[in-house]
Amino acid sequence: MPVLPIGLAILAVLHDTFLRGGPTGAPLLAIACGVALPFAVPLLLWRLQQRGAVIRVLRWHGRSDAVLVCTAGLALAAGWLDLVRRAAGDWPLIDELLAAGPTLLAFAACSVAAAPARARVRMSQLLDRSAAGLPLNRPPSLARQVALDVRLRVLLMGVPLALLLAAQETLLLPAVAAALGPATRATLGLLLPLAVLITVPALLVRVLDTVPLPAGSTRYRLRRLDRQLRTRTRRFRLWRTDHHLANAAVIGVMPPLRYVLLTDALIESLSPDELLAVTAHELGHVRHRHLVWLLIAVVVSLSLPLAVLARTLALPGLLAPQAAEAAALALSVAAFLPAFGWVSRRFEQQADAEAVRAVAGARVVPEDTLPLAHALMHVVRSAGVAPDRRGYRHGSIRSRIANLRALIGHPPHRLPIDRTVRRIKNAALLGAAATVLIEWLLPFGA
Repeated sequence: MPVLPIGLAILAVLHDTFLRGGPTGAPLLAIACGVALPFAVPLLLWRLQQRGAVIRVLRWHGRSDAVLVCTAGLALAAGWLDLVRRAAGDWPLIDELLAAGPTLLAFAACSVAAAPARARVRMSQLLDRSAAGLPLNRPPSLARQVALDVRLRVLLMGVPLALLLAAQETLLLPAVAAALGPATRATLGLLLPLAVLITVPALLVRVLDTVPLPAGSTRYRLRRLDRQLRTRTRRFRLWRTDHHLANAAVIGVMPPLRYVLLTDALIESLSPDELLAVTAHELGHVRHRHLVWLLIAVVVSLSLPLAVLARTLALPGLLAPQAAEAAALALSVAAFLPAFGWVSRRFEQQADAEAVRAVAGARVVPEDTLPLAHALMHVVRSAGVAPDRRGYRHGSIRSRIANLRALIGHPPHRLPIDRTVRRIKNAALLGAAATVLIEWLLPFGA
């Protein structure tokens, strides 16, 4: 999960909501927190690298994005963004990018500092591939490795988030607000994010260095699978990572601008049946409209608790309206994080089940689960990650394989995970309706 761009975007929104025009009496503290503090993270990695603590370097590098978000939060609290705005002006997205510049440079420095430790792990993997008789690929250069990290961990989510923030900030400019009027602004406030979500995949496939999948048996089999699942996703692209990353992804909500990305390492290392299973998993997200429902779940799981808690905490004798809103937002985010992870893992489980359903007969048999199970184990081993390691949005590979085995004996059109996901979607719709009713019947601050 790209923690850094998501965290920076959330911090920017929170700052403009609660801290805009904040502390002004300590510019040196703001500069220290905004410019110097982020580089403490790559400095720590460099010191650990000098001591030869390879495992600790890798462990801290894995946490570096979250730590950098924390340093950015301290910088905003110290008034760093306000200081940047007083110096450069408050232009849509420009001031935020300038304020985030030291953090993004520190991110690149972390990649450089961790490069020797990652090279040692890669050399061990190359020795294992050589012993197994598998093809060997030249490791990426340091510059290429940093570029891969930036593309995957910053730009993949950073580009759409930046466009969304820029669109919303443009509508808030005094000149724009005066020219458009409240009704037009409200309409564009809904249409512009929708336009970004629909069109940004065409930009991301270029940012991520992808090319159309070459003609051949692989593309033919994938397109036949697309027709079988009726997902109207004919744009399969080769994601070039210098054979460094074994992964797949689907981006885009509209068929003309929907893409399935398969990395070079994934295509090279999986058997045809395993590659088909991974692609069926990605197309399962499309078939069940997981991206759309995930967006709905995000909005509802944040807005409903916020609406209820803000009004509850603002009751007479409790908190002032602004303090109640701030406390409600903090509690809503605290409740949202585990809920979002749980829903994401259920959607991943249904996408895994779709890969089994694509090859199953009247009932699921053990052989139907093997291609995806083998592919998952290969991906986790190529990444050097333990199968028991639990991911926030995907869970552990071990648990996913156990869920696949639990499908054995079930008819493919009546799998237990489908009932669970239906309940999630129904709950999201009920939550959306409840939020609208609360906002309509009980306006906050009225």
